[in-house]
Amino acid sequence: MCAKARRDDRHAPGFEDLLAALKAKRYASVYVLEGEDTHRMEQVVAHLRDTLLDEAARSFNYQVYAGDEADLRDVLRQALSYPMLAQTQLLWVRDAERCNMAEGREEALEKYLKAPSPQTVMVLTATKFDGRRRWVKLARESGEHFVFANPQGAELVRWTQRACAKAGLQLDETLAELLCERVGDDLRALSGEIAKLSLAAAEAGRPLTAEDVRTHVRQQREADVFELVYALKPDDPRPALRAWRRLAEDGHAAQELIPLLSWRVRQLALVAALIAEGSSDADIQRVAGLWPRALSQVKETLRGLGDAGIRRALAACKRCEGSLKGSPLRPDVALELAILEICGCGR
Repeated sequence: MCAKARRDDRHAPGFEDLLAALKAKRYASVYVLEGEDTHRMEQVVAHLRDTLLDEAARSFNYQVYAGDEADLRDVLRQALSYPMLAQTQLLWVRDAERCNMAEGREEALEKYLKAPSPQTVMVLTATKFDGRRRWVKLARESGEHFVFANPQGAELVRWTQRACAKAGLQLDETLAELLCERVGDDLRALSGEIAKLSLAAAEAGRPLTAEDVRTHVRQQREADVFELVYALKPDDPRPALRAWRRLAEDGHAAQELIPLLSWRVRQLALVAALIAEGSSDADIQRVAGLWPRALSQVKETLRGLGDAGIRRALAACKRCEGSLKGSPLRPDVALELAILEICGCGR
């Protein structure tokens, strides 16, 4: 029924590799899926269920097990049995890293992986497997192991735009980046916010704007001080001070923001160095971990601050971080002094 797809890659294949195989209707008897991207793992299982089993067969031939509750011996016994009134059965072991491997269970799983039932497709998923276990090594060697990392950067933006299109919502790249910046790389959370925005667009009867996205999508990811960094202007600290106060109103403390500000300023310095070396935009995005829109804003900030401003910013952030450890200054006062210094109005 299912031809085992054997691979000999030095690095574990990921979602795109598995997607290509599924599109080509190349199915394996066992899939070991590992990573933070549980949303797309579940989509793979749903695709296998809907493709390999008709609706009538799912009641008898689609079984889902919880790794910390099911006995692995029972799962393997079911895997070796015949499907009921169908050609295939699908077994899914969720949180498979929690399965009890004692009393010969791991050996039984190894034996099964070497000779799986041709009538069964078994999927084992987990956030993280112990790579030292023999059965995990066996899955890697046979090409049955796939790593599902959350998409990042431009890949995440493209995923978001595709998900929006499926929901009947048109977001251009700039708005998709804004959505990703507010939510982060949790695809399940992004899907929920896309559904919310789709309803908002339908009610508004017009394309959404950046302000609509900010209004309807609650900031979910950790505080990002890019807004504060972009507001740093030579000889005019007022925009940056306003940005800091907006962040404070959103519940972000100075103790939280100071290390993030230092990190972003160091990122500015890195981009400045890469530009000086003649690096391409694509290389800068990859090395600095920036999206295209963010890189454009970073370049604009660099032009405003200049080399002297970057040096001031690095020095100010170093002093500000040091104040958290042994200075009598309150963190909010230390942050405001750093803003003034970066803008050329202090020290």
